[in-house]
Amino acid sequence: MKRLFLFAVCLSCIILGSCSKKGSSVQKNSSIQKGNEAEVEKKPRYIKTDLDMTGLNYNMISSLLFNMLVEPETYLGKRIKMKGQFYSEFDETNFVRHYSVLIYDATACCQTGLQFIRQGEYVFPDDYPEQMTEITVSGILKIKDLNGMDYLYLDCDYFEI
Repeated sequence: MKRLFLFAVCLSCIILGSCSKKGSSVQKNSSIQKGNEAEVEKKPRYIKTDLDMTGLNYNMISSLLFNMLVEPETYLGKRIKMKGQFYSEFDETNFVRHYSVLIYDATACCQTGLQFIRQGEYVFPDDYPEQMTEITVSGILKIKDLNGMDYLYLDCDYFEI
C-alpha cells in the first residue's frame, strides 16, 4: 500500500512539473534563415510594468485612478498597463483629438478611464480602431498643462487591439 502511495505521489510530481515548464519559457525575437533571406519572427515584448490594471475590476480601477488624481506624485513616471474600450473625441476649443481607454462597471452605466497619447506619427482614423473596440495600452504616466489645468495621461508606447 505504501509503495502504491509513493508511486502515485512521484507520478503526480512528474506530471505537474512537466506541465509548469511548458508555459514558463520567455520567448525572444529569433531569426530564421530561408535561402538568402533572414526573416525575423516578431514575438510580444515583455516590458516591466509598475501597475498592471488589466486584471482588476471596475471598482479597483476607479479607486486607483481617483488616487492618481489625489496623489499624482506617487504615480508619475510609473509604467501603467490598462485594458478597456477605445474612445476618441475631438476638442473643438483646443483643436486637438483626445484618445482614451475606458472601463465600464458591471451595469455599463458608469465609466472611468485614462487619456493616452501614442508615441510616433499616427493618423486618426486610419491608425486607430473603431470606437468602443477593446484595446490594451501601456505607457509612462505623465502630466500636461492644458489651458492652465493639469491633466494626467499615459505616454503610450504599447497599443494593442
